[in-house]
Amino acid sequence: MNNLQKLYQTIFEAGLINNSFDDFNEGMLGEDYQKKVFDAITEKGFFNQDFNTFKSAYTPEQTQEFEGSGWDSYWNFDSTGKSSMLLIEIANI
Repeated sequence: MNNLQKLYQTIFEAGLINNSFDDFNEGMLGEDYQKKVFDAITEKGFFNQDFNTFKSAYTPEQTQEFEGSGWDSYWNFDSTGKSSMLLIEIANI
């Protein structure tokens, strides 16, 4: 199991995320999502180092390349315009 899978398992078991690993992995390609995950796990005490260390340990390798502006343009929106990539749910926010 790699670092990203371990991170996913930890936050899934803690109830901070409720989606598949594949969706989590895709989300982690974007820095905005990485920051949300970093903030959530830091607040819960699961990680105590800086954001650059987090990125080094948990940024997945991009295995596919798409034309356009990159992964950030591949967010899925429902009929209300709500993004399905907002995966972290933290109480009291």
